[in-house]
Amino acid sequence: MKDRRKFMADYETYLAAINTLQTQWAGVLVIAQNCATEQPSRA
Repeated sequence: MKDRRKFMADYETYLAAINTLQTQWAGVLVIAQNCATEQPSRA
């Protein structure tokens, strides 16, 4: 759980930085949180 909290804190920092840079001409720069995490694979 501690790793998840650290990841989310880092993601919030990343999101704030990207939102500062993002303009209507730059397009979408944000990676969705659910795409940034590893999904468990089914074997």
